Amino acid sequence: MEEINSLTSGIAALDKSVAEASQMRKDEHAEYVENQQMNEAATGLVEKAKNRLQKFYNPTLYKAAPKTENTMEEKIIQAGTFVQIRRRSDVAPPPAPDAPPGGAPQKSAKSAGVLGMMDTIVSDLKNDMKEAEYAEKTAQKDYASLMADAQETRAGDSKALTGKGSTKAQAEEHLVAAKGTRSATSTDLKQVQTVISDLHVSCDFILQNGGLRKEARTNEIEGLKNAKAVLSGANFS
Repeated sequence: MEEINSLTSGIAALDKSVAEASQMRKDEHAEYVENQQMNEAATGLVEKAKNRLQKFYNPTLYKAAPKTENTMEEKIIQAGTFVQIRRRSDVAPPPAPDAPPGGAPQKSAKSAGVLGMMDTIVSDLKNDMKEAEYAEKTAQKDYASLMADAQETRAGDSKALTGKGSTKAQAEEHLVAAKGTRSATSTDLKQVQTVISDLHVSCDFILQNGGLRKEARTNEIEGLKNAKAVLSGANFS
């Protein structure tokens, strides 16, 4: 019973640890998927911003977005938006902005720092995604190994528990049979003790009255002899 209780407790504890590990792995995977989606979205946004800057700094590297045909509603909205209110010739052009001292800065000088920073951000995001992917694969591999070990351990404990249960059932059968034999033996022993007690009483009676019975027996024999002699014609007068 102690071994059965130990195995039962061990299986229950193993099942609990497996459930906790499964829930933890599920939460970790959900967190991994969420982080990967956020990193992909951030990478996409940075790439779009970089492409917009390329349109200004390096037009040859700019990649225009694919054109999509507007829906009928969008065409109607655009047609109503571009209604001419006043001729362009009637509106005075805005004054040109003052040129900064030293002349206009070179585009390449401006773009180097900004685009380089964006490239660094994208590289960091991709590295984080690779590290997270490696960590996810490692965690999944460890989880699969843990589940395999737990399954093997549980199968062994369950088999052992079944064997212990069978042994317990056989032991209980032997116990019932032994109790039956003990009860029958006890009954026989009581009967033997009763017979011994009766014999003891008889023996005590014989021992206590042996002399009297011997004397009576002797007198009885003498009487029989005398009676035989009388019948033979003897005269004791």
